[in-house]
Amino acid sequence: MKPMPPEFFRPKKGASLKTQRANNDAMLDWLDLELEQQTSRELSDASANWRLMPLGEDYDILLARHGKPEKLRERYPKFADCIQSPKRRGKPPQLRYSISSVKFVVGLAKRIRKLWRDNYGLVVRKRGEKTAEQFALDIYNGWVGNSGLTMRAVLAAKKPSGKRKSSRTNSRLK
Repeated sequence: MKPMPPEFFRPKKGASLKTQRANNDAMLDWLDLELEQQTSRELSDASANWRLMPLGEDYDILLARHGKPEKLRERYPKFADCIQSPKRRGKPPQLRYSISSVKFVVGLAKRIRKLWRDNYGLVVRKRGEKTAEQFALDIYNGWVGNSGLTMRAVLAAKKPSGKRKSSRTNSRLK
């Protein structure tokens, strides 16, 4: 069942504070449900693709190329003394990809804007209304409990568009 978005992107002009809060709560509930469904869909797709991961000799070679030749040596004990990982300069390559919670919230905000664009044709909220970052932070805190993330950290993590542009968020926070 696909969750239904609130009827209006923002409450009508001159709406009471109670109506504004109700609209924000409905928007938060809808976004939370929609993002949760997207995330569970992506996780199920990722687990389905796990079967496509190279196994056996290919996987052992991949590990050896990333600095862990033990499995390949076990597979070919005759050549164990000859199997070495390639020499690399600098930091060894990472097999895992880690993402910080702040970057995750920024990614949620991007998804929220995409949902707004798809359902309402609008992305930008007016001054004084909750932004996509605020909704994303509320949803994230609902998922993991009080994370301790602040709006300032989320806005600082947003990548400014263009090359060598300074972050515009600093001027808004002062």
